[in-house]
Amino acid sequence: MGLAFDSEKRYRDLLERLKYTGDTGLLVEALILIPDIVRDAVNQIEEAVTGVKADVKRVSSELVELRTLYETLKDEISELNAKQDEINKRLSRVENLAGGLTEAVLSRLFLEELAARGFRVRSARRNYRVNDEDVDLLVEADKEGSIAFFVVEVKVKPKHSDVGALLAKAHLVEAREGAKVRPVLAGVWIGGEVEAYARSQGVEVFKL
Repeated sequence: MGLAFDSEKRYRDLLERLKYTGDTGLLVEALILIPDIVRDAVNQIEEAVTGVKADVKRVSSELVELRTLYETLKDEISELNAKQDEINKRLSRVENLAGGLTEAVLSRLFLEELAARGFRVRSARRNYRVNDEDVDLLVEADKEGSIAFFVVEVKVKPKHSDVGALLAKAHLVEAREGAKVRPVLAGVWIGGEVEAYARSQGVEVFKL
């Protein structure tokens, strides 16, 4: 490499002197150096190409490893997603079961509460449908000859919005039955704010 670099330097020096002297001997000497200069340039290119090939091979190997890792992670993620879907389905079934049990228990306890208050239950209809709305429990009872209807919304943990939904259902039942309806919010965990709001709207609160 050093010899070739010297040849190139010598070649440039000869061309520079040739411009000023016009000595043909200098031209001949410069021409003789050209094969060495070309050979050196070719060697440099070959070395560069060899380096690029090595880099390409290394990068290709790394890409293969990354591809393998990606495929492995993709399979693991798919497996985790499948497990998550199964867990969600099981949780949904558990929630539905818990909701159904809560509704059944609270409905029975509310009927017992009415009996304790001196009401005689004439009918108790669960999942009563009115204008495409589901009423958890509709109770018709009488006390001392006076008929009363109770629309009961059963929630494990009621929210403010449940109060509004209950009132809307109570109005629908009133329109169908042609009688005054008493809305009741029944729940297991009823927050103080929700309870206060319900009572302010004329809703009776029944807690487990």
